[in-house]
Amino acid sequence: MTGIVLPSSMSRGELTLRLWRPDDVPALAAAIAANLDWLRPWLPWVGEEPLELERRHELVRRWREQHAAGLDATYGIFLDGEIAGGTGLHQRIGPGGLEIGYWVAGAVARRRVATTTAALLTLAGLAAFGVDRIEIHHAVENHRSAGVPQLLGYRRCGPFMAEPLGPGLSGERVRWRLRTGDVTPALHRRLSQIEVR
Repeated sequence: MTGIVLPSSMSRGELTLRLWRPDDVPALAAAIAANLDWLRPWLPWVGEEPLELERRHELVRRWREQHAAGLDATYGIFLDGEIAGGTGLHQRIGPGGLEIGYWVAGAVARRRVATTTAALLTLAGLAAFGVDRIEIHHAVENHRSAGVPQLLGYRRCGPFMAEPLGPGLSGERVRWRLRTGDVTPALHRRLSQIEVR
């Protein structure tokens, strides 16, 4: 699936998701550096940190090109204008599907930043032409991440095996799925009302 139109930004309350810009690079590098220990168990790309400045600029350029081409959309998560994490809608689960990925800074954990982010992305993804399902995947050991799709009305589809995301992890992952037909008016209201607290 290619050529999907996804927004360049979206907001709810004090939370904003927007495409990364070149001038975000220094603050993005600082946010990742400040959260390395928090992120390391769950995200394999953390093993490549710290990235050289030019390499991070190239990543941001590539993310913007992918969005312009109707491919993946990779956003910064901003809380009151400060970087609180990163997220995206990715075309890596087959035709008609988008996968939500996200990371949030440890300092904003338990404020519903990830949940509000995933709610915004769910609504945007399901509104895109040709998308019939959204999925969220996480390591089976990551119990904190399980709360996000569960609160948003996703259905747990069972585990699958993949490369372990980090040292000490089994490689077992959980797949959560929400199909277009699953979104009742009540669920749409819930997705539209969740906010950072």
